[in-house]
Amino acid sequence: MREQELKSIKRTLEGLIKRIDNVLDKENETPLKDMTPMQKGEYVVHGVCDFWEMSKEDFLKKNNSMGRRRQYAAALMRDYTTLTQREIAGLLGMKHSNSAFKSISVMDELLSDQSWGDGRARGIYESLIKYLELPPSKYYKYGKS
Repeated sequence: MREQELKSIKRTLEGLIKRIDNVLDKENETPLKDMTPMQKGEYVVHGVCDFWEMSKEDFLKKNNSMGRRRQYAAALMRDYTTLTQREIAGLLGMKHSNSAFKSISVMDELLSDQSWGDGRARGIYESLIKYLELPPSKYYKYGKS
């Protein structure tokens, strides 16, 4: 029983240390407008990982459950950076730039305000924009608040 309590306390402390590190990192961040396109891409990847409370290693794993999350990140990078598809693919751990193109195309369909669009996907995308403190998207009507 004592060992279990100590492990629980250790996990709690590790979580607190991670939160402190995140706060310190945010205080030392370069303002978004002053970032290079690659820095913006990395900012999006880290932000998406934080949004879903996951590590970057888990995010980059070849796992179908992470696929949609990588698609959100690809769409955000397309909307808010000038990165090429090859660079987006590299940041997302994809082997080919065609994978980035496919991810962005899928998200375009989901985020569409047409009948085939997905309102839940649009809601998540908006939440990511707000979480990352990005300006409204130039590609979609929503997100302009």
